[in-house]
Amino acid sequence: MNDTFVDDQFISGLTGLESVARYEILRKLGQGGAAVVYLGRDPYINRFVAVKLSRPSDRHREGFFLEAQSSGRLNHPNIVAVYDAGVHGDYCYLTMEYVEGETLESCCRKDRLLPVQKAVELIFTICNALEYAHQRGVIHRDIKPSNIMLDQLGNPKITDFGIAQVTGETAPVGLFGTPSYISPEQLKEDEVGSRGDIFSLGCVLYELLTGQQAFPGDNNFSIMYKITNEEPPAVTEVRPDLPKILEDITCKAIAKDPASRYQSCKDLAYELRVALRGLSGPPDADAEKLKDVIDYVHHVPFFHSFDKDQIRELIGAATIRKFPKDKVIVEHGDIDD
Repeated sequence: MNDTFVDDQFISGLTGLESVARYEILRKLGQGGAAVVYLGRDPYINRFVAVKLSRPSDRHREGFFLEAQSSGRLNHPNIVAVYDAGVHGDYCYLTMEYVEGETLESCCRKDRLLPVQKAVELIFTICNALEYAHQRGVIHRDIKPSNIMLDQLGNPKITDFGIAQVTGETAPVGLFGTPSYISPEQLKEDEVGSRGDIFSLGCVLYELLTGQQAFPGDNNFSIMYKITNEEPPAVTEVRPDLPKILEDITCKAIAKDPASRYQSCKDLAYELRVALRGLSGPPDADAEKLKDVIDYVHHVPFFHSFDKDQIRELIGAATIRKFPKDKVIVEHGDIDD
């Protein structure tokens, strides 16, 4: 589990730190896991950066730089950008986009819950960012409120790809992640794909809506037992004012069987769009529904090179039907169009 903290000897070794490589160190922003994060300044570009420092053993250095390798292939407005990586003395460092704001943790308390529509909009945005990462072969594996930053405008940004899995590369052996957000298949050390991130994001949605964790516990073992064997109270039990559709979405996102969950983040995003339409009540429901379908089709890899006007024309000449994954639609020799 990555819920350990850096030791005092590590911290004392960084006392009086003034620079890392070319970056000026201004102040400490926080610590946790196996690293300390500082506010720094890049004197060449004259911009603030976040500098993440760790002192892993030689055996774990490759794992530290996985964050640079995985998020380095991603360029998305809702994913924290990694600018640079290297070694400074006994330490490994990453320099990243500095996000001035707080984490989503601050919005998961009962006394600070967001308006329901805003909470759903945040998860919708995060969902699209995760879909972008998944399509590029990156599975985050540690989605939780503290790994989602909110900038000063309230825009979410996913951070900390330190235990990410890149498709086609060997995943590290062992149990990784934060207990209350780990999917059942991850607990069993089975293969974890994009549906593991969907489970974790479903747990975040549950917490944003209710102000309590879906799977709380006094220790890791009790939490893991609940994730594997128990269902949390429905969000409408905790908050009767919530619409039924949010209960359905949350239950499906945190289903214990991966086959019963949303099969992709774009599927989850589509359902969240439907929920948002009900929450906001737009005047032109038909136009909003068409926009949903256009966005959905545009996320299908085959249609990435199409612009939205071309997709609009295609939809106008077609009938859109949804089928569950692996359902046989047509077989060789069938007469069908």
